Amino acid sequence: MAAPDVRGAGDDMLPEDVFNRGYEAVVAELERMVTALEPVARVDRERAPTFWRTRLTPHTRNACPMELVIHRNQRFDLVLDTEVAEGQLIGALSMFPKIVAAVSGGRVVLRTHRAQATGASVAREAIVSLGEGDAWSNKNALLASSSDSEHGAVYADRHFTPYARH
Repeated sequence: MAAPDVRGAGDDMLPEDVFNRGYEAVVAELERMVTALEPVARVDRERAPTFWRTRLTPHTRNACPMELVIHRNQRFDLVLDTEVAEGQLIGALSMFPKIVAAVSGGRVVLRTHRAQATGASVAREAIVSLGEGDAWSNKNALLASSSDSEHGAVYADRHFTPYARH
């Protein structure tokens, strides 16, 4: 059963009862998904009154470890290898199963933005291809002024492999 597509508009929060119904459905789906990954990854999970968390540490070399925390305050934290996104507003609960599937499927790129003139890292970005042309991404500036156009940025991408190889 797919999780309901519960969306918030912009920075708007959903009514608590609506969010909680969607939250429970998504957590149940994620529990099934991460249990299925146990042959190919170490799976840690924790459930508390205010959050649900899982940490996936793949057994496969060059696969992307991840930690996902879904908070009941309609925010989430996501760690992909060394990239951290904290306190992000949940736009659609339905994105979380897609993120877990994409990460375990090797569809993650960590992009380092470097200033062309100096080679200095100006930003890092995590990009998760969710399928059907959709992606989730998060960019962290490393310098106070880090517009790519300002620095004539060049990119270095790190790709990951799937958790299971067939």
